[in-house]
Amino acid sequence: MPGDSERELRRAGRTRRRDDWEDEDDRPRPRRRRSRSRAGLWVGLGIGGVALVGLVVVLIVVLSGSSKSGPGETQKKLVGKWERVGGNPTASMHSLEFSDTGIFRLGHHDTVQKRDWLMEFGSYKVSGSKATIRISQTSTLSINGNRIQELDAELLSDDELQLKYLSSVEKYRKVK
Repeated sequence: MPGDSERELRRAGRTRRRDDWEDEDDRPRPRRRRSRSRAGLWVGLGIGGVALVGLVVVLIVVLSGSSKSGPGETQKKLVGKWERVGGNPTASMHSLEFSDTGIFRLGHHDTVQKRDWLMEFGSYKVSGSKATIRISQTSTLSINGNRIQELDAELLSDDELQLKYLSSVEKYRKVK
């Protein structure tokens, strides 16, 4: 094959034999690197993860604290007399009163005698911006023949209150 060119050998599917094959065995081969320890990677990821979780917790605390007032603030805003806005003028619940001791009074304003008639009907407990009013066993509050034992009040703003009972919702405003 001394006369064959390199091109002809490639076409035939053969490669030219190299002269230096014997020399390759004498040279030291590069060793395969051992995989490095990944301890640094895990430590870095762990510290980064802890920092991220800490940041999320701080954000949640800051955002939840600034968005809503606590039960103490809601109770301070709730204390006082409230009168109903609109609705049925002959209904019995024209005015509400929340005391700072947790007592709930209900009544109406007598235009002839020009005074409020309020009766103690139960107690209330504040949770967030809402209050749950429990009517005492000695008091009877019934509307359309249905006895009401619990009312839900939600403070919409500093001077606006929403009262829910049975399937009705009424709005009240604070009397100044």
